[in-house]
Amino acid sequence: MTHKRWLALWIGFLALVLMLHGQAMLASAVGNWGMMGLRDALVLGAGRTGAAIWPGRFPLYQTLPDREAEPALLKFRQAATMDPGSTAIQWALGRAALAVGDFAAAIDALAPLAAGTRLNPLLYQDTLIAFGSGGKSAQAIALYESLRPPGYARVISDTMALAYIQTGGSEALEKAWRLRPGDLYVNYQLWTQAQQDGHLASATDYSYNLTHFPIEALAPADERVLDYAAQVIPALLEEGVWERNETLNAVSFLVWRYNQTTAVERLLEQLIEGDPDQADWPFYLAELYHRRGDWAQAEAAYQHVLRVDPAYVQAYLRLGMVAEASSPASSEARPQFLEAAAWYEHYHRLAPADPAGLKAWADVLEALGDPQAATLREEWELKRDDRHVVAGMLGVPVESVEVGPNLVRNAQFENWEGANAVGWRLGLYLGPGGDCGLYSTGSDGLVPEGNAAAILTLWGEATPDGARTYAEYIGEALAITDTMYVVSLDYSSSPFTEGNGLLFLGDYVHYDGIVLVQQVLPPTHGQWCTVHVLADGVAATHSALVPLVRNWGGGEFWFRGVQVKPVSLGSGARELLRMQGLHGGQVVCSCSLP
Repeated sequence: MTHKRWLALWIGFLALVLMLHGQAMLASAVGNWGMMGLRDALVLGAGRTGAAIWPGRFPLYQTLPDREAEPALLKFRQAATMDPGSTAIQWALGRAALAVGDFAAAIDALAPLAAGTRLNPLLYQDTLIAFGSGGKSAQAIALYESLRPPGYARVISDTMALAYIQTGGSEALEKAWRLRPGDLYVNYQLWTQAQQDGHLASATDYSYNLTHFPIEALAPADERVLDYAAQVIPALLEEGVWERNETLNAVSFLVWRYNQTTAVERLLEQLIEGDPDQADWPFYLAELYHRRGDWAQAEAAYQHVLRVDPAYVQAYLRLGMVAEASSPASSEARPQFLEAAAWYEHYHRLAPADPAGLKAWADVLEALGDPQAATLREEWELKRDDRHVVAGMLGVPVESVEVGPNLVRNAQFENWEGANAVGWRLGLYLGPGGDCGLYSTGSDGLVPEGNAAAILTLWGEATPDGARTYAEYIGEALAITDTMYVVSLDYSSSPFTEGNGLLFLGDYVHYDGIVLVQQVLPPTHGQWCTVHVLADGVAATHSALVPLVRNWGGGEFWFRGVQVKPVSLGSGARELLRMQGLHGGQVVCSCSLP
């Protein structure tokens, strides 16, 4: 056979293949194009500052903002039209629909594939999520009960618990409880029912679950769970299941982590309606709007706080922050800056020891060209200048004091890798069984001057060993020598139901190890406080010491600016100290400490 005949046969064969399969191949190519677009949209959405990426939740089930996956969805629809029999293309179309929150389209694409989910766990999960998110509870339950998932997946448990909750009835609630045993709504309903039926043992168990809930109760994989939790939180407070401080802790967490949800907004409106004379609830509603960047509503809500309680000091600071943040980046900002300056001045008069409020006032006046700014800034710098603070502690001339660089990495908690602060690790003690408390930690940007680390208590109780639960950030080991050190930090905290904060520098490995600083940090009622502690160093054999900041009890705690700096003194100052018998251990604070 000649070369030309072979070539003609190959061309004929290819033409036949293209005639028989060309449409499917073209559809596959269009589908691949759509898949790349979906991938890019998900990466873009996850990488955006402030993206609502919830731990443990598959990215496809997080609706992308601004419908950024819409182009990919259109490509999948085009591919499905070209090859309607392709399971892969229909599945991809369903996934893209889930990503943009078009649950009706996801159901249309995935429901016909339900029979094949037995052999494909990922397809099974996508189909189940589509039914549950699209309001098809009966179909979700039918698929789930006919074919249980091969393993635990939090998003499936949340989806199916919601499906059973929406179905209603005692049997459905029991099934929901097995999927989410810590769920607030489910436990409250079952607790109420057990009380009505006189089943006291069961009522006690459900009541225990309501006060010893896991983080998933307030941080679900499916945000719709919050709609139901928000419905029962006011009842938990009203009926005495939760104390007021426990409710405040839960609300503070929700406003911090879930301020974009309507469920938390409705919860706060309900709490305000139930107790209109309580200023904390409108303050948290104002904070919710503040975190959203809704300046007008935030201002109105903070003003509401002051109408309820004119002595609610933090509202003045927040009003200054809102006025400043809402100002345009131009010369037209003057009216907002004037307003911010007025609020900051009022705050400073009520909380003169707070350095954050003083600096905010000075910054705004400086932007306005007000000559008073220089005086305020000098006052602030004197409070912050380590040389002046150390000289005042020791009673020696400032000129005889030199302070070295900070040894602590990421002292301001500006650098984070996901939920982890660079250079720090999280420590917890929740009792011998690890079940005597619950804390939430992370970065919080709603503070003066930028960022801070937050340690919030959600609930806690006495541990069987008589200790107290805590959460803490532990820094990297420092090379401490036998010189003197000034150790400092800035912090703010709410009233503790028990316990306090703690600043520590020492050996955190050995029970009888060296401790240079162990300073109690009492509540500041929301104001910022700067603490300086002088500590004598140690010999080189005990040089690997760590800084540590702890929330040791039942309150809310924010901090930053952890510093450990070596101090050197002139010969005259050293002789004066020797004669007076002074050494490390002195404490100076911008607010009162015990």
